[in-house]
Parts: sequence; structure tokens; C-alpha cells
Amino acid sequence: MHCIPIWLHKIQDKDKIQQCIYSICFSVDGSQLLATAGHDVLIYRSIDGHLLHTLKGHKENVICLTNAKNGKLFASGSADKTVILWSSKFEPVGKYNHNDTVQCMDFNSITHHLASCSSMEFGLYSLEQKSVQKYKILFKINTCAWSTDGQSLALGYDNGCISLRNRSGEEVANIELSDGQSVWAITWLSSRYNEDEILCITDWGQKLSFYNKYGSETLKNKNIHLEALTIKTMCNDSYLLIGGCKGKCGIFSFEGIKLSEFEDKHSWIWASSVHPCSKFLALGCQDGTLAYYKIEFNVIHGLYQEKYAYRENMTDVVVQDLVTNKKVQIKCRDLVKKIAIYKDRLAVQLPSKVVVYESSLNQTSEMHYRIKEKMAENAICNLLVVCSNNLVLCQETRLQCLSLAGIYEREWTMNSVVKYLKVIGGSPGKEQILVGLHNGQVLMLHVNSLVVQQLFNVTKSVRCFDVNISMDKAAIVDDENKCSFFDMKSKKLLFQESDITSVVWNSKFSDMACFSGKHIFNIKVNEFPAHQQRIIGHVIGMWGSRIFSLNDSIVSVIEVALSVPLYQCLEKKYFNKAYQIACLNVTDTDWKILAREALENFELSIAKKAFANIKEFKYLELIALYEEKGSHNDKDKHCLLADVLAYEGKFKEAARIYQVWGFEHKAFTMFTDLRMFDLAQEFIGSNTAGENKELLIKRAEWAMSIDEHKVAAELYISAEEFDRAIDIMVHNCWTHMLLELGRHSDKAEEVVLSRIGDELRKLGDTESAVEIYSKLGKDMGPDMVSLHVEAHNWDQAFALVEKNPMFAPLVYLPYAEWLAENDKFVEAQKAFLKGGRPERAFQVLQMLTENAVDEQRFQDAGHYYWLLSRQYLNIASNSNDNSDKMINQYNLYDKYASIYYAYNAIHRYMEDPFMSYQPETLFNISRFLMNETKNIHLKGVSKFAILYSLSKQALTMRAFKLARQILTKLQQLRIPSEYQDYVDLASLSIRAKPFHDNEDLLSMCYRCLTYNSPVVQTCITCNHKFIFSYIKFEILPLIEFQLEDNISDNEALKLIQNSYDEHKPKESEEIPDVDKFILDEENQDHLVDPFTYKLMNFENKENTYQPIKVNKTILQSMSTTSIIVCKWPKPLKFKYYRNVLPGFS
Repeated sequence: MHCIPIWLHKIQDKDKIQQCIYSICFSVDGSQLLATAGHDVLIYRSIDGHLLHTLKGHKENVICLTNAKNGKLFASGSADKTVILWSSKFEPVGKYNHNDTVQCMDFNSITHHLASCSSMEFGLYSLEQKSVQKYKILFKINTCAWSTDGQSLALGYDNGCISLRNRSGEEVANIELSDGQSVWAITWLSSRYNEDEILCITDWGQKLSFYNKYGSETLKNKNIHLEALTIKTMCNDSYLLIGGCKGKCGIFSFEGIKLSEFEDKHSWIWASSVHPCSKFLALGCQDGTLAYYKIEFNVIHGLYQEKYAYRENMTDVVVQDLVTNKKVQIKCRDLVKKIAIYKDRLAVQLPSKVVVYESSLNQTSEMHYRIKEKMAENAICNLLVVCSNNLVLCQETRLQCLSLAGIYEREWTMNSVVKYLKVIGGSPGKEQILVGLHNGQVLMLHVNSLVVQQLFNVTKSVRCFDVNISMDKAAIVDDENKCSFFDMKSKKLLFQESDITSVVWNSKFSDMACFSGKHIFNIKVNEFPAHQQRIIGHVIGMWGSRIFSLNDSIVSVIEVALSVPLYQCLEKKYFNKAYQIACLNVTDTDWKILAREALENFELSIAKKAFANIKEFKYLELIALYEEKGSHNDKDKHCLLADVLAYEGKFKEAARIYQVWGFEHKAFTMFTDLRMFDLAQEFIGSNTAGENKELLIKRAEWAMSIDEHKVAAELYISAEEFDRAIDIMVHNCWTHMLLELGRHSDKAEEVVLSRIGDELRKLGDTESAVEIYSKLGKDMGPDMVSLHVEAHNWDQAFALVEKNPMFAPLVYLPYAEWLAENDKFVEAQKAFLKGGRPERAFQVLQMLTENAVDEQRFQDAGHYYWLLSRQYLNIASNSNDNSDKMINQYNLYDKYASIYYAYNAIHRYMEDPFMSYQPETLFNISRFLMNETKNIHLKGVSKFAILYSLSKQALTMRAFKLARQILTKLQQLRIPSEYQDYVDLASLSIRAKPFHDNEDLLSMCYRCLTYNSPVVQTCITCNHKFIFSYIKFEILPLIEFQLEDNISDNEALKLIQNSYDEHKPKESEEIPDVDKFILDEENQDHLVDPFTYKLMNFENKENTYQPIKVNKTILQSMSTTSIIVCKWPKPLKFKYYRNVLPGFS
């Protein structure tokens, strides 16, 4: 680090008297420099020191200056006890006074409050309120500083104490320095390197101390060897600029390590300021000197292959792998002067010692360096290199070789000043070092030998040089920016380049060099012209395709494509070198060009590696096939080239080579695969049938690929590939084409015809299938029957069964299944019977019944049970076996059907109380269900719902006795919670009702005219079973009678019909208004009306039901309109009823 003077002024008043500069500061953007001079404030242009303004307003010397961080204001304090606020346009905008000379000031960077201090007080000025609040102090204040976060204000006292205060001015901590020396300069370091902000304190005891905002010391104080008057931070708080008495000024690290001392004037330095960009600084002296400097940092670094070591913050060393970008930081805690790196060794020169580090990889594969040796003596040198076991120090013309521990081994004296040193390799302890001298000589020596070998000689001083990895070529750059390339063995000059400032050889490829100058990077391979790229900086290394460029102090890694050197080598057929370049970094296109060129020149090893790199497996397969042949004659080589051309789509060129070298069949195959059939025809040769068939098949395959299925089918037929043609027709459902193919096929083609028939059958074209089967002679066989069954052509199937009854099971069983699927269970039952499988219909019907009950479709359940009962009745009618069992099942399922049919109304009433049923109907249904379910429990039928509905309707219809009985029964059941309140309330309220039923609800027996309780189903007098309507479930006026044993059902029907014919009035007769019944008293026994007789003379001594028996005469005498006959199939008998109320229908 060093400072370059830019401009300097000696400030004097009009009497040529030097004016002390007590304070200076930069504007926020750094374009202007403000300085105190006597009573005035001077404004300079920073870049050239031109005086822009002179501000007048104070009556005494101006002591301090400060500017606000927002750039809107700055302030000046004077010995006249006043503080003046100035705008950015250099106009006074405010003013206030102190009780003594204003010693120091500082703006808060956050709130922009101004802290101003005089000898025994300080004030806080608020810009918003435009008022100042002052605080008395017991000690003289020399300096002040706000923290960067604006929360703390530090005041430096003359007695060596520092007061830390908050934004309100209240003291929160007090720091007392041990030696009690006066404090004249303090500053704050941001929390960039620490958890909290650090207060840096300089005193006149030549100490630099570090404290946090709580008043605790954070670092041990350092002796800076000067009495500080000013301190400022630099480079984002990385460094401290400290100036003071006797003209001393130095730059220190943020830990207090002295890095540079660049001023040694006899006049005190009262003021300093650092440019906002940190590249410039200004100093103000007691003798009126105002100086402006540019700061430059020397680049201290070292490079070995991809490992780059450089100095950071002047006291640290960072080692970076430029390829993987891994870094490791080494804290040296002293000024780093020199760095050298070689393999796993790192040498760092500090002011008082040289430290050698050794690298190792830890378990996480991160870089790690540990100290190997320390050389305690002060090694003064201008160049330094490190080897595996040695250090080589250069002092002008003398080279000194030391062990890593600092033990002297040997030295060499040169005849000119050494300008450049580089270790180029060698075994440990025998490394070779190239030495570049000021007189242009390039020498080589070994660390274990005193022998010095001269290699080359250039006309001017050597600036830099490098040797390639194969140690056969060298490149040297001299002070005239001329780069010379030499052959190491013959010492012959190969070529030269001008305007070059640096040169390196590629660490991965020995024939590639990179040199730079005027921000142009050149990449050169052997004698080929250099390939240029514009890159800012100069080259310091090249690793494969990565160029390491140094610009100022920053190293950039630039990835470059090496396509141009690759093509240069391919042009000269240097395939091995081209492959080495490609391995560094080229695009996939470049790889393919390399592989293709190598293949055309039959450099198969290069071609295979190049194709493998870009995963072109087809090329590798072609090369492998070629190598397997063994005989690598011209014919095979050209066949390989033709195969490659065909793969690349150059078909005509490939075909031309095939034809010239006798591979016509390959050309034919290629064109047929490509669907280029016209071109393939040219290569058939003798036009054999086999090749024609193959061509037709290829054409058909091509037609399929473009969805021309019809054309493909016709081509397959032409090639006699009938199966493939049939597959296409079936896929597209082209039954007409299948039929035409079958018609044109010979009867001998049984396999083809049979498949056509089967496919037509599957496609549902039964007529066409019948025609094909007929052609095969299968029109009467089981295949034809199955065909009609699959097509559901039941009439044709039944016709075949009539001709051949043995086919009945093949027809009736599928027919029954079809009927069952279409809910035709009765017909399905008959079909199952004919097919010998009656149990199947029952299974389907029972499943439907169970599902209906589970889904609470009770009307459907009743219907299904009714169908089941009829099925059992039909079975009993058609078979004598187990007829009693079938009749019992019939009776049971018929009862179930009645119950579910009736319960549907109760279920709907429970779900929707506002349904359309009349109370009388619900009453009748409920009492019917109560009696029917007395001794059985059916799934889904709730006895609570039945009794609940009956109780509700009984109360509505004033059947209080019945309602009380039903409510009593309800309380014995498990009552749903939502109905519990109703049952409890109704059970209580019914007790207030009379204990009798409405007479209109009593059940009258139409046989004996006895009135019964509303809930009975059989007359208590004559045991006659009431007959209910299935519409409203009221009792019908019907009386069942039976025939005498000598009368059959058919005979009874004839008698009833004859009676109807005899009693039918003729057209001329008048129909009386009243029915007449005349008894023949002489034959009273035969003519007495049995019904009337029973009603009048009934005596039931045995208390059993006695049916009414009628003879032929009575039956013939009964009115036909009053007789109802229920005809039942056998084994059941007909049932006969008399309607006692003929007007009721």
C-alpha cells in the first residue's frame, strides 16, 4: 500500500500568514472537499483542488467541520462560540451558540441530529425542532463521534476518560484509560467484523484502545508510536487512518496492526478525511498544508496451477481453488509482505518472520493449511519462492537458498538484478528454478546445486516467463512488451509477438499458450495463428479451458471455448492434439466434427472416444461392427462410410457408395426402410419374387405408419399376408372388406376363411359370418348356433333348435341369462327350466330382493317377493317333486310380498308426514301389518313404525281404546330418541280419553254380521277370515265358499257361465229394477240360499271355522255378478267368493 500525491495547497491569509487547518471533510458524493482556514470555510473540487467557494460567517478561527450523511447540510464550529448550519448550496440556514470555543462536532447518521461540543458542555441540535439541548460537563471535551447505528455518542475528555451516551444525551457508560492521557481522536467501527460496533480510542500516551458501546474493552490496546490528533476509517472499516504530532500519519488494520506510514512532516497533522469511494484521502496540517492523495494497494499473490493465494485486508492470506472456487482464510495478524505457493507449500513473509504452511484435505474435502515451519529471522528480500523443502530469497543480484526452518544451505550471485523467479517443477529437494535477469538473460538452477545454466537471452529486462508442462517450450516477456517463444532443447527462437504484458502455458495441454496485452487475450497452439478474445485484465494462468485473469486486485476465472484451436488441428490432420484440445472444453458440435473427421480418416480410436463423449452410440455400434469383421480392406471401409452417411441422412450418397462397392442389397434395404420404394425398385436387381414380396410388405408397413390402413390392407393381400390384412380390417371394423376377402378366397383356404368368419362374428356382422361359415359347410353346426346366440338372434337360434333339439342347452341358457339381465324374470325362469338351470333365476331374483330391502325400496321388494312366489308356484305346477315344499315357499313369499307392499306406505309416512295417504288408509294398513307381522320379523320392517302410525291414526279417528293398547305395546319396544317425547306425552294424555273406540271403525263380519274389534283379522264369532283390499286395505264384502267334493273347478265354471247365459235378459224383456229370489218350497233343501241360511241359523258350537259348501243347484242359481273366482294353477285349487253387496265393486 502506498499513497500518490494528487495535489497540494499551502493555505495563507492575505498577509501571507500560514493558516492552520483544524478540520476537513468530504461531501457525501466525494466531489467536494471542505476545509477550515482561519475565519473561513474553503470549498475545493476534489479531483483537481480547484477552489470553488469561500464561506464567511465566523468572527474567529473555524475549529471543526462535519457534514450530514444525507448530503443536505454541513456545519462549522468556531472559536467565536457559534455553530453555523450550511445548506448544500453553501447558504447559512441556522445558527446557535455555546459558552466557549466549539471544539468538535458530528452528525448522527440515522436521525441527523448534530452533536456539538465546547470546553465544558455539549449540545444536541434537532433539525426538525430547530432547537438545541445543552448538557454541562465537568471536563474539557476534545473530540466526539456518533456510532454508525446512531444509538451511541462518544465524548473524549482531556483527562483521558470517554463518556458513552444515548441519543437523548444521558450517560450509559464511562471509560477510564489506565494512563489518563488526553484523548483527541475517536471513531467507531461498524459491526462488519464484530458482533457489536467497536469504539477506537487514541490518546496522547501513543495507545490505540478498543471498547464496545457498553464500555468493555474488546481487544488489547496497541502502541501506535504517535500522539494522535485525528482518526478515520478506510475501505469499509477495514483500515484506520491515524495522524498526529510531528507530521506522523499511518494506516493500521482494524485490529491496530501498523500497515503503512507514508507521511513524515515536521508540521502537526490536525485533520484527515477519507473519500467515500476509499481510493483518495486528504490531510490538513498546522502549517496550512492541504494535501490530496490517491491510495494504491499492491497486489501480493502467488499462483500454482489452479491454486491462487492472495493477501486480504493486508494481514490475512486467502488460498482459493480457482476451479472449484473453494477458499480458506489464514489469519496472520501482521502485515503480509510476500506470498509464495508451490504444490502443498505456502510461504508467507511477515515483517519479523517467514511462516511456511502445509496443506491437507480434511474429512469434508475442504482445504486446510497448518503451520509447518517458522523462520524467526527477518528475511529481507524483494522476491520469494518456496519449494518442497526449501525457501529461495532474492536480494537484488543474490539468491539465497534456505531450509524451511531458515538454515542456510547455499547461494548464487548473478551478474544482473533478478527480476523474476519461478519454480517449474522437479522432485522434492531437486526443484528447478527459472531466473529472469534485468539484462535479458534467462537462467535455470537446481536448489540442490550451485550450477547455473543459461537458457536464453533477450535484448531487454525480463518481465515474466513460463515453461510448458512437458518442459520443451518456454515463453518470455521483456520490458518492451515483446513475447518470445523458444524451444528448450535447441534454444531456438520459434516466433515472437508484440504488445504482450504477460504469458502462461496451459497447465493441461503442453502446446497451448495464452498471452495478453492491451486487454486482448491470445490463445495459440504451436505455429497456428493465435485466436483472440477481448478480456479486461492480464493473464496469470490457464487451466484447461479456464483462463485466470487479474484485473486490479481481483482474479476472474473465464471459461473459453477452444473451437478455433481444435479446427486448426483438424485442418492439419493432427487428430491426437485435436482430441486433447477437445478434452479441455469444446461444444458437442465440435466433438461431433472431431469424431466425424477422425472416422473419415479411419482414426478409429479417436473417433470412438469422441463419439463416446457425446453419447453417439449408433456411430459406436457401426464402428464395432466394422472392427468385428476383421478384414479392413477398402471395400469394408467404404461400406462403413456408407453406413455412416445413411445414418446421417445422406441416403443417395450412401446408396451410390453401396452400388459402386457391390452392396446393392444394403441400398435396397435402406430405401425400403425409408419408404422410398421407387428408389428401392432400382436396386432389386433380377426382380425376384421374394424381393417383390418384401417390397410390398415394406410399402404396407409404410402405409400403416402414415395411417393409410386401407392401402396397407390391400398391399398385404397382394403380398399374400392375409393375417396382417385381416388384423387391419378388424382394427378398423371393415366387415365389408372381410366379407369380400372371404368371397374371393378359395375353399381350400380353411384357416383364412375360419378366421374371417370368427372375426365377422366378433364384429357382430352375423349375416356375413353365416355366409362364410356356409362356405365352409358349417351352416348347421354348433358354431352357427353359438353365432346366433352371441348376436341375440333368438328366432334363428330357436329355428336351429327345432331342427336339432340337442342344441337346446346352447340356446336356452344364454337366452335365460339375457332375459334376466333385462328384468324378464318370468320368461327367464321358463328359459332356465328349458335349459335345465332353474336355480339361476332364483339367485338373480333373490339378490334383487335383498338389494331392494337394503336400499329401502319396499315397493320393489314386495314386487320381487311376489315374482319369487309365482316362480315357486310355477315350479310346483310343472313338477310333482317337492310340490308341498314349493307351495310352502310360495305361501311364505306371497305373505312377504303383501307385507313389504303395505309397509312401503308406512315407510313413506315416517319419512314424509305430509304425504297424500288418507288417515283411514293409513289406519287400515297399520292394523293389517300389525296382524301380519305378529309372529315374524322381516328385515327393514320396523314394528315401532307400524305401531306408531297406528297409534297416530287411532287418535285421529277417535279409537281411544285401541290407541291406549297400542301405546302400551310401544312402551315395550326400543323407541327412537326423536319419538320418545311423543310416546310419553300420548301415553299420559290418552288416560283422559274414554275407554272405547269409534263405532265406525269396528270390523263387521259379512258372514255373521258380527261387529269385531278394529284390529282383528278373523271374526270372533264364526272365525271367518276377513278379506282385505290391497288398494286401501279396507275389509271387502266377500264371503268365501267351497264346492262340494263331487264338483270340479272346470265344471263349476261351466255352471256359472250357464247361469249367466240363462239369467241374461233378452232384448224384448224388461229388466226389473229389483232382483228377485224365489224359493221352491217343495224342494227347499236344495234351493235354500246357503248364505242366508247360515246367517239366520248360525250356531258355532265347536268354535271352529266352517266353510260354506255349495252344490250344483245353488251354484247355478247364484247371480254371476256376485261371484268372484280366483283361478290358481295346480296343485292349488280355485277360490270362490260371493259379493254380498252387489253394488260394491
